[in-house]
Amino acid sequence: MSLKDAKSQYTLAGSAATLVAVVFVTVSFCTPYWLISDGLNPGIRKFRRLGLWEVCFDYFFEQYYRYDYEFRGCRWIFDREYRILRPLLEPRKCK
Repeated sequence: MSLKDAKSQYTLAGSAATLVAVVFVTVSFCTPYWLISDGLNPGIRKFRRLGLWEVCFDYFFEQYYRYDYEFRGCRWIFDREYRILRPLLEPRKCK
């Protein structure tokens, strides 16, 4: 096998891997909901769906929030109302 053939095979394999990665990233950014509640865990938190850009609740009550407010419906994850829920929605390990 010559060097030119080897480069050609590596180029083809790299192009295929890049194409697969682009398809996965496109699907992940276009899919509205990544997590959907199955209803098997009926608790105080009424979670419905969570996506990259949107979160949905059914009468969710945050116990550490100062005001008695129930979060209902679907909203953008960076909505001003949901700023107190960001640590719950986007957990980070801070050191």
